[in-house]
Amino acid sequence: MKGYAKVEGHDNLYRDNKSGAIVNMDVQGYRNYKKKFLKEKRSKNELETLKNDLDESKKQIEELKELIQQMINR
Repeated sequence: MKGYAKVEGHDNLYRDNKSGAIVNMDVQGYRNYKKKFLKEKRSKNELETLKNDLDESKKQIEELKELIQQMINR
């Protein structure tokens, strides 16, 4: 790889000769990370949606209880 020098003791790390930055060339590891990240993000979104649905259901149940109580008191 032109412009990069292998970092001693690391299989996937290379130093950029121009900037001196360390670059990780482990493409499969990056893909696995992205896949895991997106899965966790979807799970978090799903959990948040369920929480919101539950909160809304609780609110509606409270409203129904109030209406029933009003009907009983008439």
